[in-house]
Amino acid sequence: MNQLKTLFAGLIISYFSLIVLSCNTSGVSPAHHSRLQVINALAGSTPINFSLNSTQKNTSVITFPGSSGYISVSPGSNYIRFITSASTTNLSTRDTAQQHLNLTADSSYSVFLTGSTSNYSLLKVNDILTNPANTRAKIRFVNVAPDAGALDITINGTGIYSKIAYKSVAPFVEVPAGTYEFKAMKTGITGTTLATLSNQVLADGKVYTLYAAGLTTSTAVNAAFSLTVMANLLPAIK
Repeated sequence: MNQLKTLFAGLIISYFSLIVLSCNTSGVSPAHHSRLQVINALAGSTPINFSLNSTQKNTSVITFPGSSGYISVSPGSNYIRFITSASTTNLSTRDTAQQHLNLTADSSYSVFLTGSTSNYSLLKVNDILTNPANTRAKIRFVNVAPDAGALDITINGTGIYSKIAYKSVAPFVEVPAGTYEFKAMKTGITGTTLATLSNQVLADGKVYTLYAAGLTTSTAVNAAFSLTVMANLLPAIK
């Protein structure tokens, strides 16, 4: 009887050990990983890929203006590299401190690639993605339009942000869930709308980022000034 009990106990331990090992290989523990998304706000760029420590992380090319969505990555010091999708050529061979990212475990980040293809820079944002109240959504604004200067933003005709400088991040605000129109204007210049973004649905309980990218002097599809709304959606498995 004692031998049977010992055998049965051993089988139970082995079973749960297999479950733990399976979870460790198929999922990503939030205690040991970070979440990172890259936004292509680089005026004039072709679609890009990005890698961390020589390993490509995005599965679909990132067009202007667009995002990779959040990807689970290893925390700590990471070297980020941007590559044109048509080749393995770096957008720049400069080795600057901006290309090294320090990521904290169980944290989320947005990295905006901005500037121009001959003089790019990064803006790393720590995303604090707490839930809004019931029936409401949350939204913030990021200015990554290099020649626009400081910007004012309206939502359905009402001012929501003012004097947001280039590479600055306005705080999250809560708004009722619904459909909205956003407009961007240069600070201090009345009557001039740089861009309008209409029919944007902000859903109940969701978190969003509105960002301005591109050049006010360009009309090219991959360079013109525009407003974009993206949902800050974390991976299903963190």
